[in-house]
Amino acid sequence: MDAETRAAIDACVRSLEELEVLLFLARDRRRYSSADTIAAEIALAVRPVAAALEALAARNLLDVRIAEAVLYRLDPASAATAAYVERTLEAAWRDRVAVLKTILGGRSAARDFADAFRVTRKRGSDG
Repeated sequence: MDAETRAAIDACVRSLEELEVLLFLARDRRRYSSADTIAAEIALAVRPVAAALEALAARNLLDVRIAEAVLYRLDPASAATAAYVERTLEAAWRDRVAVLKTILGGRSAARDFADAFRVTRKRGSDG
């Protein structure tokens, strides 16, 4: 796997759950889904799916709506982010095992701690 693909994966996903959620949301990019719906569809527990959705949203990969539940849709905030998402999805569709090795190889306690305190900018001009 080339360095650009590894960088894209690193920018987009940090866990198996995040990868599975991203792949699910990529199936229909116009559809908003809740954590409960996604968990049922991909056969994972709701809690890790909800955590994955929050992490992906914090990286500005998702559009979030509040209705009777919190709903998510794949919608990267910038062209650069969208390119990373596309590269990650293509790599996962081509060779999911290699993507998982990349994700698991890049994990560290220091990075996980730093990510917990990362601040991201909200989209829109009203804030």
